[in-house]
Amino acid sequence: MSSILRSFGYQIRLVLPKARVPITTFYDQSTNFTGDICIMNRPLALYRSRLVDTYRRIDGRLSDLLFTIRHLAKKYGIWTAGSSVCHLTP
Repeated sequence: MSSILRSFGYQIRLVLPKARVPITTFYDQSTNFTGDICIMNRPLALYRSRLVDTYRRIDGRLSDLLFTIRHLAKKYGIWTAGSSVCHLTP
């Protein structure tokens, strides 16, 4: 995965191939975008991603809303790496 991302011009920040959820974190300097990607055979995650994409196509504001929620969840420590949901902690 890292070599493919590099071929598209991304800088690789972190590779965790043996983590519970194998992940590669990357950065695009031209857009100042940081992202992560994992490759797993989890059909539910794929369906969920397609569903969110469908909603986003219906109403473009969803992308901004999800970005804001994720940013705030990370800031306040209720987002866990490798998770698609926020975990509230007391």
